[in-house]
Amino acid sequence: MILDGRAVQSFILDSGIGFERIKEQPILKEGRVLGWHSYCFSDSNYPISGGTHPRREIARRIAIAEALERVVVEKLSRDQSLKDRFLLDEFPSSSGFAAGFDNVTTKNRAICEGVERWAWSQWVDYEKGLIEENPLSVSMDPLSQYFMSQFDDTKFFSKDLTVSVSGRPFRFKFYVVIGLKGDGVFPGSRVTSGKLMGWDHGILEAWRNFNNFEVSQKKSNEEAKNWLSERVKYYGRNGKKALERISQIQNQSWPEGQIRLLSAVPLELQNVHVWRCLLRDFLPWQTGDETRFVI
Repeated sequence: MILDGRAVQSFILDSGIGFERIKEQPILKEGRVLGWHSYCFSDSNYPISGGTHPRREIARRIAIAEALERVVVEKLSRDQSLKDRFLLDEFPSSSGFAAGFDNVTTKNRAICEGVERWAWSQWVDYEKGLIEENPLSVSMDPLSQYFMSQFDDTKFFSKDLTVSVSGRPFRFKFYVVIGLKGDGVFPGSRVTSGKLMGWDHGILEAWRNFNNFEVSQKKSNEEAKNWLSERVKYYGRNGKKALERISQIQNQSWPEGQIRLLSAVPLELQNVHVWRCLLRDFLPWQTGDETRFVI
């Protein structure tokens, strides 16, 4: 797969996002490189996207794909017909979107993203329970173990799910990792299909939320707020409330998920693919105030 770098950069710039550079840094432990952070920055020195992975080139690909995804969502929101087609008035976020460089893989990733947003809402809003896993049964790579070591404790939850795709039932697994630090809790999650495990990505997201919380504590309260950062800050100080709520959810009878939207975004870029998948019967990610435990 070969990407036209100039075409990709032009596509991003055309969105009004001033893409300028990619910045990378190693993740070190006792002098050993465990992995890499890769970030795409705008010309105003604002991080557009990021990728983290044990392999440097994959971290970079993740960052570029995420930047393309955000640009596509921004462009779709300016075209009312496409906005309607991809349900952006009803779900005005990147929920259920996936960008990548292989069509089939990207489509599958979008389905998993859509299932993940549905699963969070089923868990938190409709009170469908997860199964807590024994930490000793969880296997992680060295980079994920490093992220986990940043917490005081870690909790692991999962649930096997069934979702109807094109009229056929498919099995998925919902993984949730909750990192505990001080008075706060910091969740991360992943939905996978087949034999893929989701713990590594879950702990990465948990660490990112913790890191964002730490950064927010050093910033002025007058800076721009958004619903996601407010939830991270709320549960960074009120973790006990989340844990109490989770412990009360015992109903293990989940419905079968039903796909409402599964569609590819029309693009002129070669070897770049973007899909969106949304399921029925879930509350949008941004719905609710900072006390809604959907992060």
